[in-house]
Amino acid sequence: VCARRRAAAAAAGSSSARQVTVTLHVKAHPTFVSDAMCKDVRATVAAMCESGDAAVAVMGHRWNSHIESGAWVIKPAFAWAQPQPLWELPRGARNSLAAEDLVVIKGDANYRRLLGDRVWALDTPFAEVAAYF
Repeated sequence: VCARRRAAAAAAGSSSARQVTVTLHVKAHPTFVSDAMCKDVRATVAAMCESGDAAVAVMGHRWNSHIESGAWVIKPAFAWAQPQPLWELPRGARNSLAAEDLVVIKGDANYRRLLGDRVWALDTPFAEVAAYF
């Protein structure tokens, strides 16, 4: 999940307004049974909208409106199903992550890809390990 603050203020003529765009990077095809693809995100949100639990349904409608408005973007890529470390991502995927204000990486396989699945000295600063972004 990535978030980028965009100055919507420039378009609106205001210097105080900010818009946040959240990009959900999903796999274009699954590698593991738990891998999320675009259709899975949409199906989950649709199921939430139909939930008998009012709070879940409200959240589902809110999430759906974020997707429909473009505030949340679902971006599939084949790169996320590849075994290479993240510093070897294709340029487009790598540049996309580098441009974000916040990147949240989920899952043990992605964490290992972030670290290169290497043994690092325990006192190695994380910023040094992931400096390639």
